[in-house]
Amino acid sequence: TELFEIYRKQRNTEVKKKILEFVSNIQKQEAAAEIIRLIEKEENPILKQEFLAVIWNSKLDFSAHLADIVSIAVHGDFMQALDCLTIIENMPGPFEEHQLLESQLYLKDYLDNRNEGETQKNHFVSEIALYIKEQNEGIDADLLFE
Repeated sequence: TELFEIYRKQRNTEVKKKILEFVSNIQKQEAAAEIIRLIEKEENPILKQEFLAVIWNSKLDFSAHLADIVSIAVHGDFMQALDCLTIIENMPGPFEEHQLLESQLYLKDYLDNRNEGETQKNHFVSEIALYIKEQNEGIDADLLFE
């Protein structure tokens, strides 16, 4: 939390880069939840996008936070949606059923109320929805073999 505060106030781009590198290299899996929480709380869209880069540069597994990342995508701008799509497509999974169901709720709400003028964001969110659907079908297929 303190590092993100320092990052927010920092003007030196080299120092900012080092902070993001440091956070991206954290090895403790417990840090994933805190990183997600900080991204969700961030109100500045530029900083939010820079913090999203931490996820896709990190070695941590964010699969347990799938629904949180989908929420960030549907509530953010098109660049955040693109970053979230990239993050989601590169998650190792498997995903817990409740994560998939919660993700589907966020996606349904977005798609039911989408702004037709946001064509780029709508495209990325639709791609996320297709990916989530494929993952959910995988779970349904697994249930058939149990």
